[in-house]
Parts: sequence; structure tokens; C-alpha cells
Amino acid sequence: YTLFEDDGLSLEYRDGKRTETHLICQAARHACTISVGSRKGAFNGMCSDRSYQIRLFTKVKPHEVKVNGSAADFQMDGPFLLVECGASDVIDIH
Repeated sequence: YTLFEDDGLSLEYRDGKRTETHLICQAARHACTISVGSRKGAFNGMCSDRSYQIRLFTKVKPHEVKVNGSAADFQMDGPFLLVECGASDVIDIH
């Protein structure tokens, strides 16, 4: 998946004033890894740091969630796992 962001106001994205962030999800039977790429590009008014809230449907509550190899706090919202991360982070869900 590629997330495109721009200023939300102008048509400057047509001239390349936008960012792209690639997200990759690799799912197995009892595990999932989500890789958040680094943000490429720029536009007027963009924030210097970007965080993300990953919302992932799951049939069961995971036993463990790690971000970059360290245990991470997460919440369940009904059948959805919610976890915070930043650019270039890797999330492992078991």
C-alpha cells in the first residue's frame, strides 16, 4: 500500500509537492508483520515527524506485539488491533 499525503488545500501535488509512504503487510497463519517505509517527498506545511496508528482486523487478540523488536503497547477496539508507530518501523504481531 502507498500512502499519499499533500497539503489538502491546493493542487500542488500535481507538481510533486506531496509525500509517499510505502506500507507492506506480510501475513501468516498466526502472525503478521507490517513494515512502514520512510516518507519520501515534501510539501508546504508538512510536519517534521510523522506517526501512524495501525488499525488491523484480527479474529483473536494477539499474545504479543513488537515495534522494532521491543514489546509495544496496543489496544483492542472490538475486532481491531490498534498500535502506534513511526516511519521506518517494523511491527510484529503474534
